[in-house]
Amino acid sequence: IQDLSARLSRGVDFVRCDFLMAGETVWASELTPCPMGGRQQFQPHFWMEWLGAVWAATQEHRAWPEPPK
Repeated sequence: IQDLSARLSRGVDFVRCDFLMAGETVWASELTPCPMGGRQQFQPHFWMEWLGAVWAATQEHRAWPEPPK
C-alpha cells in the first residue's frame, strides 16, 4: 500500500490516498488534496463564511466576493 500511495501522489505536495481492500485485491478509492477531506474549521470563522460565498458565486457564475480584511 505504501508504494502504491507514493506512486499515486508523485509530484503532488499533499494528497490523502484512500484504499479499499478485499483479500489480496486493492483498489484506490479516493485521492483527497486536503487534510480531513476538507472538513476542518478555519479560524477565525469568517473565513468559512467567505469560502462558502466563493463556492456559491462560482456555482452561479458570479464574481467572487472580496476576501475579509
